[in-house]
Amino acid sequence: HAMVETISRTNEIPQEMPGAFIPLLSADESIQLGLVSTPEGGRKMARAFLQMGDEGELSNADLADALGEATNILAGFVKRNMQPHLKVVQLGLPLYVTGHLEMTERVRARVTHLMMGDIPLAVIVLRASAFQPAKKG
Repeated sequence: HAMVETISRTNEIPQEMPGAFIPLLSADESIQLGLVSTPEGGRKMARAFLQMGDEGELSNADLADALGEATNILAGFVKRNMQPHLKVVQLGLPLYVTGHLEMTERVRARVTHLMMGDIPLAVIVLRASAFQPAKKG
């Protein structure tokens, strides 16, 4: 088991870090939880998750499934901790994302950069910011 070390916390979505996102939904909250890594780190993580070792072909579908399932497990922990504070929390389907996420001012991001052994990871929490009506001008 690799040690996980927190490197930094930011509000900036990391570039070129593909990974999986899963929505957590309740009556009064909508959050996207993401687990991303470098392309190489994601492959290492998927291989470890699938207990593959370094041999054998890792298809893009297997990569997406493994990272989606890892994110699902993480979301399960978050859900259990949110449950006492929010009425009903449901998990949506994981979505594998390879491109850059473009943020608007309606979305706030909290990003925790981690190292799991030699694998760089980031846990991303996306939340809707409080709605700001357009100023009349």
